[in-house]
Order: sequence, then structure tokens, then C-alpha cells
Amino acid sequence: MADNLFNSVTDPVPPVRHDIELIAIEDSGKDYIYLHDGMGYATPNIVLERDFAGILHFFDGKRSIRDILAELSNGRPSGDEGDATANHLLNIIRYLDENGLLHSPFYRDKKRETEESFEAADIRMPVCAGSTYPESPEAICAMFDEAFNRIQSIRTNDPAGNHLREDFNGDNYTPEDHTRKDHQQKTVIKALYAPHIDIRVGLEVYARAFAPLKNLKPKRVVILATSHYSGIYYPYYDNLPFMISKKDFQTPFGILKCDRAFCDQLAGPGDEAGVTLGDRSHRIEHSIELHLLFLQYLWDHDFSIVPVLVGPLEELMYMNGSYQSGQVEKFATKLRSLIDKDTLVLISGDQAHVGKKFGDRVPASELFEDVRAFDRQFLDQAAAGSAEGILEQIKTVSDEYRICGFSPLYTWLKTAENARGQVTAYDLWDERERESAVSYGSVLFTV
Repeated sequence: MADNLFNSVTDPVPPVRHDIELIAIEDSGKDYIYLHDGMGYATPNIVLERDFAGILHFFDGKRSIRDILAELSNGRPSGDEGDATANHLLNIIRYLDENGLLHSPFYRDKKRETEESFEAADIRMPVCAGSTYPESPEAICAMFDEAFNRIQSIRTNDPAGNHLREDFNGDNYTPEDHTRKDHQQKTVIKALYAPHIDIRVGLEVYARAFAPLKNLKPKRVVILATSHYSGIYYPYYDNLPFMISKKDFQTPFGILKCDRAFCDQLAGPGDEAGVTLGDRSHRIEHSIELHLLFLQYLWDHDFSIVPVLVGPLEELMYMNGSYQSGQVEKFATKLRSLIDKDTLVLISGDQAHVGKKFGDRVPASELFEDVRAFDRQFLDQAAAGSAEGILEQIKTVSDEYRICGFSPLYTWLKTAENARGQVTAYDLWDERERESAVSYGSVLFTV
């Protein structure tokens, strides 16, 4: 594959990939640019001196090295010194190319090999360890212990749930403690809708959401989770909103085994239900990984997982009786037939994404009142078990709040029979420096 590396001073230099994020950093008094690849194709931790990074905008797929140097020298003849400079620049460009940072033939081959290698693997490795959460089990436990102990202390001192009354600007959310034995005799927990926001941001909501699961011992957990990246692979997932992985999942706590037989049964209807076992969309997805950490922290019994990513169900928002709506019905019917008393369902999704980072013209802070009102209604509809309720609410505003948890939650509500829930947590992350915000909450479903 190295034969495909860029190797010319007269051909156009491949552009820097459009999905590479350039981040200014400082180290020991010197300025650098850190090149971050969220897709995970490039070699991690590539750093350039800031002065050199200034010429990256010349890499536009049109200019050659000769063209770039001519512009930088105001068209003066290059001579031997210029040839040396051209060769030096070529070596740097080849370095960037070799590390997957340029949109070149080498990168396209590397991208294909990365995806094919992932699909052929038996284990899905963690992608958030060391960033969203610590790498060591001991550090994770210390982090989680503090949050769960704090929640337990709050519940002990405030059994009426007054600590939740301000979550929606004074609205009264007073969830019962589903970990109490007398309550568990009356209801059975069947599912949990919980966030997948950065754990460092939303740890308290995670603790409130997952605490009621502590004493459960399901043999199997089906995870219906938001897919953030399936659209990147178009047309690979065209008309296939349900993406199942048959991999075991590795986390710092160990490996969780996949229930492959269940996956095969769930995938049985195939295209008719919009299901695929092509799982490259799982490679860098965080929405399942973060939930698994909390299960492993809370439980010490063996259980298997069924990892399902749910892509955008956009057709439902814009047309009635769409082909996609039929796929959801068939998938939900199949899933319903497979769920038994030993199966718990997790639904992974956040709420609103607003502000300038997400395309709004106004700062997120100007939208908080409307967002909280919308979220309250949305979560109440979900708790009432109303799939059509949350769909109509999304349609009314043309999904202007970008509710990323809609697709997996709608799928669960279409699957569930007689399930009702309670809102157990809610919060909003105000990312003020970027004039943006993400809201997130949880609903515990029982029968």
C-alpha cells in the first residue's frame, strides 16, 4: 500500500481531510497544531509546529509543491536551494499521507482496510477509555463510587424526591425508589432510557438513571442506541436503520459476550425490517460503550449483550405510511417476540442539541426555556409509553431541537407492550464557550 503514497513535486498535493480537526495547543512555551481524527483512521497524536500548519490551506488538491513554493517566494526562481526545500516539503507531505491525514489514494485504501479489519474482528475495543472516562478499572470505580454514593445520600435525606423539582424549572418530578424491595414486588423494570453524553459532564444523571438497576440480574441486555455515524457510510446503510453487531465488547472492566444466537434471530427479517449485521458503524460509536460501563460497575453476575445501533428515522418525520415506518413495525414485532423475563432493554440517547455549534443562529442560552419545555413534554410522552406522542411532537417542530435519542426510544416504544415509565433525571449541559448546549434525561420503564 506504501506505493500509493504521494510522491511528486509537480502533481497537485492531496488536500487535508475535511473531517480532521485542527486544535491549537501549547507545550513548553511553543505553539503547535494537534490534528485530531474523530473517525480513527489516522495515526493518533500527530502534532505539527504552528508555523508549518499555516501552509496547510495551500493543500487544496489543485496546487503542486512547485506552485506552493512559488507563491511563498513571490515567484522567484528556486535553484538548488529551492529543490532542497521542495524535497523537504515532499517528505513532510508523505509523512502526513502515511499517517492518514490527507484525502489521497493511500488514505482511501487505509480507510477500506480499517473498516474491513474491524468487521472481521470478534471483539469491539473501547474507543472512549482515557478520554470520556479513565482507562483503569480502579479509577472508573472511584469516579462512579463518588457519584452513586452521593445519589444514595440524597435519596436517604430526601425520600420525597424534592431534589428533582428544579430540573425543569420548578416542575415536580418525584420518582419512586425502584430499588426498594416492596416496590419491586409490585413492578418489574423492563427498560431504561438513559444518556450517552460525556460521562464527565453527565455523571450525576447517569447515577440517578442507573441506580435502580443495581439489584437486577438479567441474563441478557438488548441495547438500542443512537447511531451518530451511519450516515457517513452512505449508501452502505441505505434503508437499513437497524445495525446489529455480533462482536463481544471490551471495556476496562473486561469482555462482555454477545448473544449471537439472539442477534441472528433478530436479524432474520433482513431488509424487510431494515436490519443488517454489517457493523462498521459500531467501530467509533460511543453510545453503547458508555452504558456498558455502568452495568459492569453495578453487577457482578454474568450476562450477554445484544448491541443494536438505530440510525435516523427521518422518513417518519416527513411522511405518513412510509417504507421506513413499515420497517420499524416489523423490527419492533420481531424484537417483542424475542424479549423474555430475563431480558432488560437499554435505550441510549440524549435530548436537545442547540446553539451555534449545531447550526442555530442564536446562542443556546436564548433557547433554554423552550428546550426545557419541549423536553418535559417529550419525556412525559415517553413515560406514558406513547410512540406516536413523541413522533408528533418531533414532527410539529421539524426536529428543530435535534433529539438524538428519538430513533432508539421510538423503536422501544413501538416494541413495548403495557410499559409505562417515570422520568428519573434531567439536566442540561451549557457549553458556554461555544454558545451551545445539550440536554439529557432518563426514563425508567416498568410493567
